[in-house]
Amino acid sequence: MSPSPTSPAAADAPALDPGRARDAFALVPSAVTVVTARGADGPAGCTASAVIPVSLRPPSLLVSLGEDSSTLSVLLAAGSFAVNVLTWEDRGLAHRFATGSAADRFAGLEVREVGGVPALPRCAALLVCEIREHRPCLDHVLVVGSVVRAEGGTAPATVLRERAHHPVPRRDDPV
Repeated sequence: MSPSPTSPAAADAPALDPGRARDAFALVPSAVTVVTARGADGPAGCTASAVIPVSLRPPSLLVSLGEDSSTLSVLLAAGSFAVNVLTWEDRGLAHRFATGSAADRFAGLEVREVGGVPALPRCAALLVCEIREHRPCLDHVLVVGSVVRAEGGTAPATVLRERAHHPVPRRDDPV
């Protein structure tokens, strides 16, 4: 729920500079993921750091993609998608999937099919979802997916904090 213009939070606050907001957002750790979907012309995918679990009943998660994302239109047309949580070893894929064409993003990767959705060869976790709903929100589209398949890998995951990647070992890994 957003604050009303007369709420105490909005009443005394000056407009927040977007650069300052970006710096503050960078302090919030987030999983580094690549969202993939099957398009008519092949796989599509993009890097996404705004991915959050929403519910356990039914298991669901939310992905926020920019309204101008080429992957968004493919994902919505497909009706399903995968969230590939990047391993520490594959953290370089985050930049690759944030730039370039769809063909460049998948070049040389041995993409596997999981539940009819393209998935990266290695993941710290893989969540395959069917779209439950989507709605515009400011300059993004929020997509809620029901998780229909989940896989956990053994490699450390990658998180983003302060614009840098950091490894997150599994609980049973020696520190």
